[in-house]
Amino acid sequence: MFKQVVAALIVTLIGVSLLPVRQADSPTLANPAFEEIWSARSASTSGFDLWGSEPLAWRIESYADAPGGRRIVQYFDRGRMELGLPDSGREEPQVYQGLLALELTTGRIHLGDSLTASRTPPSIPIDSGSPDDRVPTYAALSNVVQERAPSRLGRDLPVAWIDSTGQPAPGSPVVPLRGAEYIEQTGHNLPDVTVSFFARRPFGTMGWIEAMGLPISEPYWTIYRRDGTPLPSLIQVFERRILVYTPALPAEQRFTTANTGRHYYRWRYETDPPRRWPDPRPGRDAPDIRVPDGFAAGVYASDLGTPVGLALGPAGNIWAVTAEGRVLRIDSEREDGSADRVTVIAEDLPNPRGIAITGTTIYVPVDGGVVRIDDNDLNGVADRMSYVTRNLDPAPGSRGAPVIDGQGRVFVAGTLVPGGDQRVVARLNGDGEVLISGSGVSNPGPLITARQQLLVVDRPAEGEQGLYRMPTNGTRSASQDPLAAVLSRRVVKFPGDVTVHAVLRFDNVLWPQIDPDTLFAAISSGESGSVVRTIPGDVGAPPDLVEFATGLSQPVALAVGLDGSLFVADAGRGEIIKIVVPAPEE
Repeated sequence: MFKQVVAALIVTLIGVSLLPVRQADSPTLANPAFEEIWSARSASTSGFDLWGSEPLAWRIESYADAPGGRRIVQYFDRGRMELGLPDSGREEPQVYQGLLALELTTGRIHLGDSLTASRTPPSIPIDSGSPDDRVPTYAALSNVVQERAPSRLGRDLPVAWIDSTGQPAPGSPVVPLRGAEYIEQTGHNLPDVTVSFFARRPFGTMGWIEAMGLPISEPYWTIYRRDGTPLPSLIQVFERRILVYTPALPAEQRFTTANTGRHYYRWRYETDPPRRWPDPRPGRDAPDIRVPDGFAAGVYASDLGTPVGLALGPAGNIWAVTAEGRVLRIDSEREDGSADRVTVIAEDLPNPRGIAITGTTIYVPVDGGVVRIDDNDLNGVADRMSYVTRNLDPAPGSRGAPVIDGQGRVFVAGTLVPGGDQRVVARLNGDGEVLISGSGVSNPGPLITARQQLLVVDRPAEGEQGLYRMPTNGTRSASQDPLAAVLSRRVVKFPGDVTVHAVLRFDNVLWPQIDPDTLFAAISSGESGSVVRTIPGDVGAPPDLVEFATGLSQPVALAVGLDGSLFVADAGRGEIIKIVVPAPEE
């Protein structure tokens, strides 16, 4: 077995993820903070069911402003719990509730505090029944949300009925309604029946704004099927949920909420909530790819061209760049876990080296510079594409792949232009200015960021090939570092007879077999390639490197999915390989 001594303690640069998760089969809850709220709901004496009969599924989702860009969420029939950052002075993480009704009716998926992705609101009937012209869908309600209305405080509310067309029409009220409260923040009226309901504190210790959010529509009459029976009902869209009032039912049953949690999951993930998550599947059979016991490898994609770069996008899906010059976003997977629907974001890029993404911006180093692609609403259409700089010629192949640190700074290895003979690790400013982060390097690249550190694979003159720490503060000029100083920053020593194409810090906590401190590296020698990883060494000794996946040809890029899947771009095979820990059998 391949084995090589590591030159420095990795634990000094990488720590365990902050995400406190555990493997869970539905209907258990993913976090004790969720369980506490769920238990309080079960003990409530109000009789109002805010969540539904049982938890549906938990996931790790992308969220730009969460630690590591991810957060745990728990889906229920009627909502979603989110584990957020602690408030100032708090020691425990805080649970928030998702703005699901807002996202469903506006088509804006929140991927950060100010980052959203556009999608068409779904044509799902809000009462969960089959399509019915009398019943509005979320797409229909998109016509009436976030439209301010004048205050009707103390006056009769206008009577309006709404159906699947989304066009309000006059009619007769089922019961008369008066405006009892006007919400200035969003410009909408609450009818007297709703205000009276909220006054009874139906959500226990939770206030109505915490449970429902602010109203984003006026109240409308419609047909809503309660247990399959179509009944005239009053609906009003709030940020988190849709409140439903059916006067014909007994008093204790008149109010309910729509199944926004289930509907949202189906809309965002194009499937009903699974019995459990994660449930990764490796894709098509790849019997020649060998991985350790407890893992499975398969072909994720083989018809995209020659993959040379991978990245995890802001919505948690895999992006790829190919040697043919295409930037691709993989939007869905088949039942076996292989790639299905793919969106082409850009084409005809000259000799891409790799890809990195931050927010709505994609960076691709190419011949003669670094290209920036902006997809401002994340709808899969490039709004702008231009060279962010032509003053840096990226290193050839995967050595020139970009990385982005936690502050959004972009780093690329290459040579300065003009001149062309000074090899550097450069940091790019937003205006295209190139700042040298590391000089004194011999053949830099590939790069990796871990925690707040930048690392580069290099083979210094008269030195050994390894992974070295580099400074990240850009300077106009940098003196040549003496060899001893470079070696003192070495983290991993690689054999001299292999080419290191990519290094990845495995920062996902869903593989119990792999410590979150682990580094993976894609290497090749001749026509064969493999993925190796670090493991702890003996007590007092540095970690070791051991083979993890063999049978590859030219693995040039690595990425980790939100479910813990490890993706390997193999340019020699023309495939993206997917390595997973299969879920246990029922």
